[in-house]
Amino acid sequence: MLVDMEPFKIIEAELSHIPDLCKLLALLFSQEEEFCPDRSKQEAGLCMIIENPDAGFVLASLKHESILGMVNNLLTDGTNTVAHHFYQKNGFSYSNMQIFRKLL
Repeated sequence: MLVDMEPFKIIEAELSHIPDLCKLLALLFSQEEEFCPDRSKQEAGLCMIIENPDAGFVLASLKHESILGMVNNLLTDGTNTVAHHFYQKNGFSYSNMQIFRKLL
């Protein structure tokens, strides 16, 4: 068995990465009860985040110029009403998802 030991890079995603990011989102959303894949909405959302640093950013793992994974953070504290207003103004809505974390 060959194992590729070349490290991957963590980069801030760019507009050119959106098609690959949408493939990852389609895979994720097809497994979630609350979401369903919608490429045009995913492209628009990623574009909004990438083009507007105030909205957040998307990090991607890259190896051999291929996107392996991604993460973005649109979470806010329950008391951060300024952020809540910003997200609602930009078409986001509240979710029933729960946050779990383990401090190490």
